[in-house]
Amino acid sequence: MNQDAAKSLGLAWAQWLAAALMLQWVWAYNGGAILYGDSGQYLISAQTGNLVAYRPSGYPLILLPVLWLQGLWPVLWLQAGATAWLLLRLLRLELKLGPWAALAAVLGVCLVTTLPWWVVTVMSDLWASLTALAAYLLLFHWPRQGRAERFALALVLLLGLVSHISAVLILAATLGLLALLWGAGLLLGKRRLGLSGAGVLSVAAALMVGGLFFPMANLWQHQTAAPSTGAARLALARVATDGLVLDMLQERCGNPAYYQYSLCAHMDSLQKFLSMPPMKNPTDYCPCSQEGYVNWALNFAKGAPLHAAYVDEGATDAGRVLWDSLLYHPWGHAAAVMEGTWDIYGNAVLSPFINGKPSMGWVFKSFFPSDNFEAFKNTRVYKGTLRLEFFNRYLLPLVWLGAAVSLASLLLLLLGQSLWARLPKVYGQWARLAAFCLLYTLSNAFIMYAAVGDHTRYQSRCSWLVAMQPVLLLVMALFRRRREAKGEQAASAS
Repeated sequence: MNQDAAKSLGLAWAQWLAAALMLQWVWAYNGGAILYGDSGQYLISAQTGNLVAYRPSGYPLILLPVLWLQGLWPVLWLQAGATAWLLLRLLRLELKLGPWAALAAVLGVCLVTTLPWWVVTVMSDLWASLTALAAYLLLFHWPRQGRAERFALALVLLLGLVSHISAVLILAATLGLLALLWGAGLLLGKRRLGLSGAGVLSVAAALMVGGLFFPMANLWQHQTAAPSTGAARLALARVATDGLVLDMLQERCGNPAYYQYSLCAHMDSLQKFLSMPPMKNPTDYCPCSQEGYVNWALNFAKGAPLHAAYVDEGATDAGRVLWDSLLYHPWGHAAAVMEGTWDIYGNAVLSPFINGKPSMGWVFKSFFPSDNFEAFKNTRVYKGTLRLEFFNRYLLPLVWLGAAVSLASLLLLLLGQSLWARLPKVYGQWARLAAFCLLYTLSNAFIMYAAVGDHTRYQSRCSWLVAMQPVLLLVMALFRRRREAKGEQAASAS
């Protein structure tokens, strides 16, 4: 390796290390990693190899080093390292930013988006958004990558897809919307998006493999490829809180002409939960609105009807209730999901669920040495002093700004392609990236509301994709002007 190549490689490693450190500033602020109750479940799966029946996940695979090395730092560095690499490659290939400009962009993303919070959270949520970046680089930059980079991107994409069942559905929905956008461009005879055929095939193949992981994992461990009733009752809680089940049950329960659902025995309890008075602060119980709190209560509170029917009594007809309610009131379902998608998209803030949950200490007590638990007790998340209300005051408006900028870029691609063609190439590519991120975050909000409800955590994990767009645009403009000024100085000097 010659001296110039060694210097270039050293600079690339230094840039990656700096970006990965920036992405972990919340770790330093908190005093450690951030945990959820589900973090413990993932660690149990990693320890036992037993996958949760209704939500098998590949995320425990990357937690194995955590158990081997008795500390959370391996997964934090893996998440920070993968995120830093994807961001830097995106900034280089898509926006042609140099090393200093790229680090400035990463710093901006770290300060004004939710990304660094999810990087240091021991959950699969981060990988939902990393899936978007890996897919984008494969779709639009396949020819500019070597075999090793393509393999690494495909690996990250697969990890993201198998980390949570929702990632498969979200990416599939995004690709469908992207196909419509591409078709509209062909129909109008305008400038094409620049999709790579080989990249499309690679992402489609990863999507198929990732999609097969979940039924095959269930079949392997639970002798059925279908998800369990547990998954259906989570969606059923959302349908119930939208008011799309009660009318059907009131009409059919006790009527011999209809199938008698397990919930019929719990009608009084169901009506009681659905008529609960508004909570003063529902986020004390779940990362959601009042509707989300009722959703949570239907599943987990004492005497909850869904828990009583589908857990305590072992009933199996939750899926049938969902399907019959869809047929009973199809337009009501469509309207509810559209309205809920709007609600969750507009509330894409940091999840308040992590703002102080001392009970998460059981994860440390169960898996790590006692001195690790004593250190965890000094973290802000344990003490409840993360001050998320402060951060949300400026993070949420920036999500709205990013969504507005991304919407403008999407409209530019659809209706103003003649203007797009006259823009400098790098700005046209930024518009394409912003439009893709908008479609992905909309797909995320749609899928997650339809399946679970308006839990802000599910949108918070992806909201940074649109929140970063104004940052990227600003950095591009500043460094482009700087390059032009240097060019003018060089020209005048000569």
